[in-house]
Amino acid sequence: MAPEWILFTLGVALVFGKLGDHLMERFELPGVLGEILMGMILGNLIYFGLIRPEYLTLHSDETFEFLARLGIIFLLFLGGLDTDVEMLKKTGAVATVSTIMGVFVPLILGYLGLKLMGYPSREAFAGGVLLTATSIGITVRVMMDLGVLRSDVGAASLSA
Repeated sequence: MAPEWILFTLGVALVFGKLGDHLMERFELPGVLGEILMGMILGNLIYFGLIRPEYLTLHSDETFEFLARLGIIFLLFLGGLDTDVEMLKKTGAVATVSTIMGVFVPLILGYLGLKLMGYPSREAFAGGVLLTATSIGITVRVMMDLGVLRSDVGAASLSA
């Protein structure tokens, strides 16, 4: 892909992402919700033919894959900088229970629910596993936006 299209796409994403961030913060919501919402809006404008795809290239490209990974690395690094190790030690038991509940409860309920709907065991297990997936990147960003990353809740969430 040509460098000017990469820069154009990044510029549009940054402008609309910041706009969504600003709008959500006016409603006292995490800015990441606005960024996700703007991404959904832009993606659907292309899908419904309101914007020609060549003006906003969204297909998988090595450059975008690299930039996405780099962004996640920076986000997690910033989350690590804001983490208090002593707070993590204090929340060990809560984090352990939170991890167990956050993994096993969705896994078991997803499995049982899909089995009751008639799915084979293998597919029901895969569905249960999908329900346990969490994104630490989004969690860190929301906690940073809300200012709770250095709290007991933030430490328990990160150590879980």
